[in-house]
Amino acid sequence: MLRGGAASPRLLLGVAPGQRCDLGAVSPWEAASACSWGTTCTPGAPVRGLPAPIGTCMPSGGHSPLAHYEPNAMYNCYAGHGGQELGFVGVSSPAACAEACDQDDVCEGFVYMYSQSKCWMRGEIDLGLCEVGEWGQESSTFSTFKKKSTCMREGQVCGGPGLPESACCDGMQCQRHFLGTSNLQCVRIPPVTTAAPTVPALDAYEAHPLYNCYAGHGGVELGSVEGEQSPETCANICDRDWACNGFVFMSSQGKCWKRAAINLAECEVGVAGQESSEFTTFTKK
Repeated sequence: MLRGGAASPRLLLGVAPGQRCDLGAVSPWEAASACSWGTTCTPGAPVRGLPAPIGTCMPSGGHSPLAHYEPNAMYNCYAGHGGQELGFVGVSSPAACAEACDQDDVCEGFVYMYSQSKCWMRGEIDLGLCEVGEWGQESSTFSTFKKKSTCMREGQVCGGPGLPESACCDGMQCQRHFLGTSNLQCVRIPPVTTAAPTVPALDAYEAHPLYNCYAGHGGVELGSVEGEQSPETCANICDRDWACNGFVFMSSQGKCWKRAAINLAECEVGVAGQESSEFTTFTKK
């Protein structure tokens, strides 16, 4: 340094991934409690309704073992307190804990004790039942790391041509939701009922709930009927067409399609509780 010149800023090493950090520190140029490059000081779950007083340095991307974990400073989850115990692991860093957890199919996260560099793997974790430490006491040296949710939420793409298959969250199924696209989306499925939909009785027709007969699936098509209809009006329209031997009715949209011939054994049968259950095929007696 030249005499009288300004001192260059000194780069501190910063805090390693998985270690505690000061949420107020900005960069390793400013404080030793700031995270190292490529990591971010991440707050965990609130502590007694307030923001946690300390964060955890977590990778901003890349292939770090901690990349798919969420840190929760001061949370200690164990048997009877929100954590299913899977045993102690003889490793000395949060990153090594994450690697050990990833090798166990049952492991959903782990508890790390900074004051003693100890690690315990956990199965199911319920943060709402876990013990929360007191800041400044030994109980605050625990952190619970929980695997991020990997399921796809409603409306997200879960598969399709050239795309990897992804699991949908509970209560949803991966299926084609919009016409004109081959991609699959996670859609919420209403509770399944075993009862078939109620359909009106027509004197000259026999109703077959859940059956959808169309070209290639047991039905010879004659075209759709314009406008919103009812089973009774569909029957009247079919009766006026000498080629019509039955029709398919979709209850949710009031739509009707005439059929020249129907082979029930080859028709598509819907699943109760799903959109496919809204079809009923009526055949002439």
